[in-house]
Amino acid sequence: MFELDKVGKIYEMRNERVEAVIDVSLKVSEGDIFGIIGFSGAGKSSLIRLMNLLDRPTSGSVRLKGRDLTDMPSAELRATRQSIAMIFQHFNLINNKTVSANVSFPLEIARFPHAEREARVRECLSIVGLLDKLHAYPATLSGGQKQRVAIARAMANRPSVLLCDEPTSALDPHSSQEILDFLLKVNRELGVTIVIVTHQMSIVNEICNKVGVMEAGRLVETFSLANRAYQPVTDIGRLLTRHRDSSFNTQVESRRAYA
Repeated sequence: MFELDKVGKIYEMRNERVEAVIDVSLKVSEGDIFGIIGFSGAGKSSLIRLMNLLDRPTSGSVRLKGRDLTDMPSAELRATRQSIAMIFQHFNLINNKTVSANVSFPLEIARFPHAEREARVRECLSIVGLLDKLHAYPATLSGGQKQRVAIARAMANRPSVLLCDEPTSALDPHSSQEILDFLLKVNRELGVTIVIVTHQMSIVNEICNKVGVMEAGRLVETFSLANRAYQPVTDIGRLLTRHRDSSFNTQVESRRAYA
């Protein structure tokens, strides 16, 4: 569904040349919750911004359902981006707009009719359990509620892919768990493919079915968490696979059933 082929990104900073992403090839299948994990500075956030061309790759190609985003005319790329949503660590809500207006914002840009926008806003807020906050402002919400609004806004255009850049890093443990539950719900009930960037192994173990490990701008290994025969080559990979036991699988299945 989502394919990166030898993608690279170089930033020119004054007299410094920084290779943030180096020759990354990656395939994300439809229905995956694909985790990209690594330490700070590994290139994770740079990579996810290349996946929807918020940043344009210096080299390589990005394909969605076989279509090369890096070779699209601007108008076609804007239209295609509507199927790729993104949520961020710090929510990026518009503080002087209500919850309803925040969720409606991408629909206004896409010129949806007013009645359709209202119905879709209510539907999306219902998904994240915040219909009662329709007329509230972001300043009155908790961190977890703000991120749930961000998820609702991301789902407004009915995307096929949701990119998540450290979506729980700014939240307390209870709110983090709520967000993971809602991401599972979006994936399982709505069929949305999710790519989640994180430095937290607990998140990968909680909801991801596949994982890629990044180090110094390179994707050094990828594997399915269900593949018990796989022997990781990185320290992070080895730590992740230590949790692939029956109790872990039972926990994941119970959470998916709940979500």
